[in-house]
Amino acid sequence: MQIELIDFNGRFLREYLAWAREHPEVTADEDRADELYFEMLEAWMDAPKDWLGGRSPNGYFHEIHDPQMLVSTLIAYLRAELEPPGPLIHCLFHHADAVVPIFHGILMIDESPDMERGELLDLQAEIIRLLRELEAPPLPERYLGVMSTLSEDCAYLDEAAAALQDGGEAYKEILLAAYPEMRGAARACLLDLLSALPPDARIWALLEEAWQEGKMDDVFLAACMARCGDEAALPLLKAALNDPATDYYLFRELKHAVEAISGEEVPERDFSGDDLYDRLAMEDVDE
Repeated sequence: MQIELIDFNGRFLREYLAWAREHPEVTADEDRADELYFEMLEAWMDAPKDWLGGRSPNGYFHEIHDPQMLVSTLIAYLRAELEPPGPLIHCLFHHADAVVPIFHGILMIDESPDMERGELLDLQAEIIRLLRELEAPPLPERYLGVMSTLSEDCAYLDEAAAALQDGGEAYKEILLAAYPEMRGAARACLLDLLSALPPDARIWALLEEAWQEGKMDDVFLAACMARCGDEAALPLLKAALNDPATDYYLFRELKHAVEAISGEEVPERDFSGDDLYDRLAMEDVDE
């Protein structure tokens, strides 16, 4: 069966916008307009279309019974930079038992003869996201292996981190084991995940080391320490809090971290001359 890539969402949006121009009294209510959009989209996907030979968009994809073809169609949409239609995603989920192993196989690919690595990583990121929606088994060791090769922010890091976060404390040991292999954004990503777990001396040691190295953003690290909640962080945080070189942006995060960990209220400081401080002070006056 030959599947044509049709931008169903784009077609519906054009029809909806034309309808909205003719009914401004309905779309003036933003909440109602949003609700109506999805109601109309659902009805539109179910309605037969002449340009589909009398089939509905839902029926168009329900004719595909081969899980491999469904996955290939998904990949084709993503490579064409078209949003995969809801009916296609529904069909993939309907065949989840057969689709998940195919997804896992794609995640194990290191390179593709017809894709640049960035495109492959974007595809794999979308598959990780779909696996989470399916509540299918993740591949944490594989995610960490790929993350160790990435040092810049990207969709793969975001989706892999979200999947690893789902595992909570069960993944703590593999995260700690993988941390030394990480660089740049991937290292910060793991530190963010670890700091959300219950206090552990090993996690605090990594936070302290990162602070001393000075390669990560201090505001980010202060937020991690606040989330970690380890009292061992208080001397370091308080020293930075009282450092004359600390700007107001960092001070606010340090203040929050100290208060979150110790329960003590930290007094404000006068940062007159600091751009952020002066701008916020002016906004308070205007209010």
